Amino acid sequence: MRKPKAINRADAHIDRTIDYRKWRRSLAQHMYGTDIDIVEWRVVDGEIKPILVLELTRLDEDGPKWLSPKYLDAIIHRFTKRDGQGKAITTIAGLIGVDAIIVLFRQDLSEFWLYNLSNPTEQGWHHMLKARYGHWLSTHKGRTPRARLTQ
Repeated sequence: MRKPKAINRADAHIDRTIDYRKWRRSLAQHMYGTDIDIVEWRVVDGEIKPILVLELTRLDEDGPKWLSPKYLDAIIHRFTKRDGQGKAITTIAGLIGVDAIIVLFRQDLSEFWLYNLSNPTEQGWHHMLKARYGHWLSTHKGRTPRARLTQ
């Protein structure tokens, strides 16, 4: 088993892209961009195979201990209605034939909630503790690729 990639920078906790993103947003209103948090991929027979698009959102340390449906609905609303981010990531995920998943996690990484934006039959939040989420993520093989949305 190979060693995990080391974090080589002393300032790894700092968002080094913020200056670019602020500048980019100032250019023109007709331009759109979305920051996809993670494209999860595997190497299969020497080829890179994308398996998931993950959008991460953190529940801060002082956040609620029990998450109400209203709290979870507000996250979905942010992705699908308020910001348009959900449409962008599901489109991109569809183009590469994978699902777009919102991953809500506690700051201490003890709990995770997953919501599949791409697959209407899997709607609803799925709660996992750290070990189960780690297993789910590390063994996930993606899904049957969909037909491309554009030719």
